[in-house]
Amino acid sequence: MRFAISLFLLISTVFGSTTLKIASYNVENLFDTKYDGTEYKEYIPSNATNWTRKIYLIKLRNISKVISAAKPDIIGLEEIESKEALLDLRKTLRKYHVNYRYYAIATKKRGSVTTALLSKYPIKYVKEVEVTKHPRNRNILEVGINVKGETLIVFVNHWKAKTGPESKRIIYAKTLMKRLEDFDLETPYILLGDFNSDYNEFETFKKQKRLNDTDGKTGINHVLNTVEITDWKITRWFKSFLNKPHDVRFVTKEDLAKSDDDPRLPYNLWLELKPEDRWSYKSVKKLGTLDNIIIPKALVDGKGLEYKDHSFQVFRGAGTVRNGRVYRWRRSKGKHIGKGFSDHLLIYADLILK
Repeated sequence: MRFAISLFLLISTVFGSTTLKIASYNVENLFDTKYDGTEYKEYIPSNATNWTRKIYLIKLRNISKVISAAKPDIIGLEEIESKEALLDLRKTLRKYHVNYRYYAIATKKRGSVTTALLSKYPIKYVKEVEVTKHPRNRNILEVGINVKGETLIVFVNHWKAKTGPESKRIIYAKTLMKRLEDFDLETPYILLGDFNSDYNEFETFKKQKRLNDTDGKTGINHVLNTVEITDWKITRWFKSFLNKPHDVRFVTKEDLAKSDDDPRLPYNLWLELKPEDRWSYKSVKKLGTLDNIIIPKALVDGKGLEYKDHSFQVFRGAGTVRNGRVYRWRRSKGKHIGKGFSDHLLIYADLILK
């Protein structure tokens, strides 16, 4: 009997496959309780807003409940204040029987919040991709992860919020694209994070004059190339004259499989879901898809790490959704009350290493 069990485990290891769950989660302002002078005013420790050690520990527990329920192997995090806050989160997760041995955090810029990553797999290297010299423009966190001998590169993004126009986010997109050109076409990487852009941003922002300062061009769609303009070369001048939109379509997985002429086309995983299920964020007026996971041709080419079809999901468990809306971290009369989670939901997808 023991021999049969050992043989089964050996066969599973040699001939089986590894499934890797990778996630992104904007945890909405995970500040520690040490005063640094860069905090948002509502997170200055022990002031009139009730950001105390007790409330901080509740926030850590609530976020840990979400992550432990979703069970990702690698998770990119947005809106982490400090290394101390990240390590406190990692420590709290252990109480929920989730152990991330490895971590990375962007620390080269002294802002209010930054990006980070937790991983069950060894980290080979950490790099920060500088968008601009301005301290308010967060760096993009780049992490190389060793997945059983295969290197997966994860880019954790947190682009400029929509308090600024689209030209601010295009700077992030161009910087990211320039970095991706350093890799060969077979390099497995994944783009994730809070892009502050809907997967269909070119449709949702074009009538908003406050945002559309780019003549309809968006970072996530036109610079990252998640859409194709099918009639651009032939009738651009004619449609402009008639004031009609160009024919635009989303890049599909099928496009990636046959994109020998333009293999850097990426695929946004929001397209895996039905339109009514495409939301991970709640603003005052609408639901949105500011959080994104985007994959390249290398993850659908049949070699090494591969995206598992239709595995992309929005995690809506652990009490994070109430009455069909995101149950965000709560304040009452300006004070933290220790309830809620984040204004974003966790999103995830599976990769398979055969």
